[in-house]
Formats: sequence, C-alpha cells, structure tokens
Amino acid sequence: MDGTTLCGHPDTPVIKVCPILVVCSHIMLLFLYILFYRFLIHSITLRALAFTRYTESQPYSTIINQFNKYAKKKNLDISIELNLLTIYNSTFSLNDFGSMVEALFKKKNKYELYFYDNVYTTKYGKYLLNLKEWIPKNTLDLYDQKIISETCYYNEKLVGLPVQLSYSVMYSNESYLKKYNKRIPKTWNELIETSIYILEKEKEKNNTNLVAYNGLLDDSEQGTYSLIDYIYSCREDKSSAYPDLRSQSSINALNMIKELKNKIGSDEIFSSNYYISVGKLFEPFSMLFTRFLIFQPPEKYLIPHKISPLPGLHEGVSSSLVCGFNIGISKYVTNERKNASLIALDYITSLETHKKFVLKELTTPFMPSLLDDEEVCHSIDCELFKSFQYIGRQINKNSIYDFDTYSDKYRNYIYEFLYGNKMASDVLKKVEDISKIYYVSLNTKDSAIGLVSLVIVSFLSLIMILSLIFLFKEFYIPFFEFLSIDFWILIIIGLILISSICFTKFDLIINGLLVATPYMIKNIMVEDGQNFQMCTMNNIYGKILVSSPDFIKIIIVGIMLILIFSEWNIQSTLIDMRLILASLYINIICIIIITIIKYVKFNSYKIYFTIKEFIYLTITISNYLILYGIRLLTAFMENWKIKSSSKKNKNNLNKNIIAITAKLKNCRSDDESSQNNNKSYYESKMTNDNSNNSNFNSARVQSFFVKIMNCHYSVESNSYNSSHNYNSNSENKSYNTFESTP
Repeated sequence: MDGTTLCGHPDTPVIKVCPILVVCSHIMLLFLYILFYRFLIHSITLRALAFTRYTESQPYSTIINQFNKYAKKKNLDISIELNLLTIYNSTFSLNDFGSMVEALFKKKNKYELYFYDNVYTTKYGKYLLNLKEWIPKNTLDLYDQKIISETCYYNEKLVGLPVQLSYSVMYSNESYLKKYNKRIPKTWNELIETSIYILEKEKEKNNTNLVAYNGLLDDSEQGTYSLIDYIYSCREDKSSAYPDLRSQSSINALNMIKELKNKIGSDEIFSSNYYISVGKLFEPFSMLFTRFLIFQPPEKYLIPHKISPLPGLHEGVSSSLVCGFNIGISKYVTNERKNASLIALDYITSLETHKKFVLKELTTPFMPSLLDDEEVCHSIDCELFKSFQYIGRQINKNSIYDFDTYSDKYRNYIYEFLYGNKMASDVLKKVEDISKIYYVSLNTKDSAIGLVSLVIVSFLSLIMILSLIFLFKEFYIPFFEFLSIDFWILIIIGLILISSICFTKFDLIINGLLVATPYMIKNIMVEDGQNFQMCTMNNIYGKILVSSPDFIKIIIVGIMLILIFSEWNIQSTLIDMRLILASLYINIICIIIITIIKYVKFNSYKIYFTIKEFIYLTITISNYLILYGIRLLTAFMENWKIKSSSKKNKNNLNKNIIAITAKLKNCRSDDESSQNNNKSYYESKMTNDNSNNSNFNSARVQSFFVKIMNCHYSVESNSYNSSHNYNSNSENKSYNTFESTP
C-alpha cells in the first residue's frame, strides 16, 4: 500500500488531509476560544483611587480585599485594583490630592471608583454619576438622611455614599471633673463656669499648666471646622437649620467664642495648631476640655478622656461636624464598567458590609438601624452617636470659589474679630460677601438704589403719560401738528421703555434669535467688596446678533441727519428740525458713552447701575423736553398771554384766539410773499446746480446729491417742485407752530 501507515500499523489506510480544511479548523478553534474567554472567563478589573494619612486605620484596603473575595465566591468576574496614596508613598497633601483627583476626572477614563473627601463633593460632583438613578431606594433609606444631605449631594444629585466618617466631639478630663464634683458641661456658659472654678482651685495648688479649653482656631482647615461647629451650636433650638451668616445667632456664636478665649484661654492657646491639641489630648493632666474628632483604634484607647457632644448656647443644642470619605463612580465610564462598578458599590455600601467595619472600628456608624443592634452597641457607645447633631463642612455650596479658597477667606475674616478689634457684624458681612452675588432689586436690605430708580422712572412715566392729555385739547392741537397724534403717543411709549431699560430688555426678536447662543454669565469678583454678575457674549454669531441693533441705529441716525439737512431751511419746520437735531446729538453722545462703559472695568455694581441708569434717564428727559415738553411750554405761554390780555380787555380775547388760529392755519400770504422774494434766488441757484451737474444728470432726473442740496436751500416744502412748476399752489403745506402771536 502506498503512503505512510498510521501509527506504524501496516493495515491502517492512509488518510490524506486537505490543507484548506486544516486552516478552517484552526480558525474555528480560535473563534470558539475567543467566545469562551469573552463570555465565560473574561473578567473586569476596576480601578479605584484613595488617599489616607494613616495607613493603620484606613478601611480602603480591607474594603477592596473583602469585595474581591466576595466577587470570586459569587463568580462575578469582577475585581478591583486599589491605588492607595499615603504620606509614605507620595508627596501629596490632602489639598494636593484634591487637585490631582480633579485632574484625573478631566482625563475621564483613568479610574472608575473614587474615594474622595466629602468636603470636595461640590468640586467633584459634576464628574460623578448620579447614584439616585441607580441605587435602590431601600438601600438609600438605610443611611442617616441628615448625613447624606450634608455630605453627598451636588445640585440635587446624589454623587457619593459614605465609606468612612468621623465626627467632632468634646473630650472631657473626668479626673478633674470627679475631683471637683462637676458634670460634663451642656452649654458654653457652663463650660466657662466649670473651667474658671477648676482653674482657680488648681492654681491654689500651684498647678498653672492646666489648659481649660483648646479652642482649635488655628490657621488651618481645622480652624474653619471649629468655627462651623461653634456657629451651628449657637442656633436657637435643636431643629433649627444652620444660621444665616448675618443672623443674630451667628453674632452670638462669635461673641461666645471670644468670651471663651478671653475668660478661660488666650490668643496663644486658641490659635495653637492642632498637633499641639492632639499631643495634649494623650496627656492625662494637661487639658480640661478639648474639641477634636473621634479617633479610631488604636489611638482611641490611648486617650484618657470622656467623649461627649459639644456644648451649645442652649442646653439640648449641640453640633457634630461630619468629616470623612465618600465613594463615587465616574460618569465617563463605559456601560460595561459602570454596571460592574454599581455591583461593587452595592456590596461596599450594604448594611452587612457597614456593620462589619463598624464592629472592626474602621469607621463610625452612619446607618441609624445599627444603633439599635445589640452586637454593635456592645462594641460602641450607641447612645453617644444617637445624641450627635450632624452638620457638614460644605458651607460654600453656592460659592463660586472652591472650598480651600473659600475656607481661607472665611477663617481669616472671622479671625479679624476673634484676634483683632473688628465688630462681629462687620466680619460676618465680609464673610457673606465672599460668595454672595449682589443684584439691583427692590429689597432695600443691601441697597436702596433699585427702589429709588423705580420710583424715579415711575414718576417720570406718569408725568409723560398724563401729558398726552393735551394732544386731545383743541387749543393745544395746533402746536403738535408736526406729527400725528399716534406718532406722539409712540414717542412717549418709547421714552418710557428707554427709561426702564436698566430693568429689562425689549429686543424680543434679538433675544429670540439668541436662544441658540445665549449670553454667558460673568462673575465679577471684588476683593473685600460686593460681587456681581454681568452678561457677556463669547460666541461670534451671538456677537453679530447683539451688535446688529447698533448698526441699525447708525443707519437710522445717518438717514435722519440727511433728512434734517435736506429740510434745514424750510420755514414751516425750521424750529422742528433744529430741535430734532439737538435731540439726535444728545442721543449720539449718550450712545457713545454707553459703548465706552462696556469696556470699562467696574468694581461696584451700584456705580455701574447708577451710571447706566443716569444715561438712560438723560436720554429720556432730554428727548421728552426737546421734542414734546417745549411744545407744551409754548402752548402754555400763548395761553397765558391770552389770559393776561383778557384781564385788560375781555373783548380782545376772541380776537386773540382768532388771530392765533389764523396764524397757525392760514399763513398763506406771508409764505407767498416769502416765496416771491426768494423765487429768483432759488431759480438761479437751481440753474447753477443743474449746469454744474449736467454731466451727472439726465434731463428729468437729477443726482441724489443735487436733490438734497436743492431741498436744503428750499424755504418751504414744495419749493423744490416749484422750480419745475412754480405756478403750483401750496394749499397743503405745514406751518411753524413755534411762532408767537403778534
């Protein structure tokens, strides 16, 4: 038999393999391997980032290890790799870490899970997934809602959940309290009284090293946190919200802090950094009362003091500042990794996981149901945690500054009162001004400029509206024959709108077109002043639209100037043209000033508003007086002359009225005489103009320039036509309403 035997057996038939079949089989095996790996073996590795100062008490490594074991046990094919930055493996401080995290967020796909300091919730919120859309409501209900609302929300979006928290408390030296039969103070006044009593007793025994209270008002974030606690502890009752900065409660809080410093402390003690406080906290006889955070083991068991809530201005009112870290999911992850991250988050934030870590004392409890769990309460003081009145650190939720910048300003301004001579109300006003945006409004709390402007505009508008009555009185009608009544009404309405332009805009068409490219709000931040906002347009299309009304105004002004020039010498409208020109000049000057103001930097919203409103009122008042008011004044003067003459001779009253009417409506003889006197002049002038422009005009049509010049030298409205047909009469011409009665 030809060919090679299979396995050396002589009777085995030879099998010839087709090369194409071999290739196809290999491709099929590879395809099956890929499918098997993709759907059965493939796992997702999530990336998590965290930062800690203390590697011994940090929970992140334990959390990740526990989840990885859980995922492996449940065959989830999900694992997490943790990048844990510490003071030992990096040079980052907490603030540096905050900046680095934001930079990583902007890279979008670097990490899926972030453990972040909850003080930066407002800073990171825009980069994080809204968990409210993904976490079941029954899971969210497990958390203390006060803690969640204070530390986890950004613009009404839930962007994180707590992982590790700590709270501010007061450590009381029970040795001294028992020695002098004193209880742990419930109010700040009681703390002062107890401290003064014990300090005096100890001084009698030559113990001058005892510090009554640390204050913890140093030049660090701890100082800011202490201030938040003090102000919150001085609210009126337990259910009250965090006091407004300029409220009496805030003023009372600052006065109480200063009283504490002056009576039982000093500038040196209260301003000493928190490392000194921590050091003395572990000494049994150095401090009487100390404000600090709850420590985790093993430090917790080395402190020889009793933990209790901070005192308050009133008994039953306290404050516990919430510090710690949340976990959030980047909103830039793919759907596959988002689903895997949500599975991991569901495990990490579950009641069972939280209970494990509370029992291991890797975190304090923040799920209220655990405080009724016997196993948990056997390990921790549940009643203590139930007594806490939580407040978050996000005092700058509505601030355009980040927390670090805001905190520095906030703290330094208040220290001007505590360690200086400023008034409490003054420094609180400065603190409010850090983030407050000021507006012109009718509320006179900040400024009366809005109300005053409204009163002025309303008063002027009322006067202008009431003055329209004279348009319908027979005696005054001849003085307003230059325009029809409806045009005079439109002028008054326009002037009212101009006077109100600082309160609103009426460019409806332009505003409609700007929907696609709206104005941007520019924050004008004023150091040690009042911040305000301005509307700016950065889009080229929007700039063109915004500028289009200005170009239209330029065209209108140009046309008006040409028309005024063309009718400059017409006797019947001689004064009208000059008044319109005067009005136009004032408008041009004001528009130029407004344009210049757009490029001037203002540090006061009051000055900015006042200047603009003054300009618009100048336009309104000047135009009203020049175009409308002077006609009323002329009419009043004529009326007064008539009444004055009637006192001397009542019989002349009717004659004067008839004379005015005749003067205003039948001045033909004077105009015809004037026309005859000027006929030869205009005919020669027009002849010269026609000869000079013969190269530019046809026999019947003259150039535009020549027409304007011809009109300019005309003394009455139909004199230009009279040059072609002098025999035409002037029955329809207008008359100068400003001539007085002879």
